[in-house]
Amino acid sequence: MVKDIVPELLETIEAEYKEKLKGSKKASELRKKADNGKASYADAHMFAVEAASILSASFSNNLDRGVLPDGVLYYNIASRLIPHMLKIAYEEICEYTAKVQTGINKKWE
Repeated sequence: MVKDIVPELLETIEAEYKEKLKGSKKASELRKKADNGKASYADAHMFAVEAASILSASFSNNLDRGVLPDGVLYYNIASRLIPHMLKIAYEEICEYTAKVQTGINKKWE
């Protein structure tokens, strides 16, 4: 029986993504701006780009021929990894964008 590598890969990729996003100077600056109600949709775009860049790097750093069976990212592996990680990034971006909109709404009250 072949070992299911997906749970371990998911844990590793998710941990790296969250750690790097938390440690990102750019993301931290943008979060402070949103927390202070001074962020714009351009800032939300920059946050999304930063999150996507970090996600891409997390995939690249952890998916290589050495960890994949036969050195191939098979559909059954990809279909369990990619949607899960995209959902995590999507939720981070939505949370940030909601803070931006809240700040914008307060300016118009």
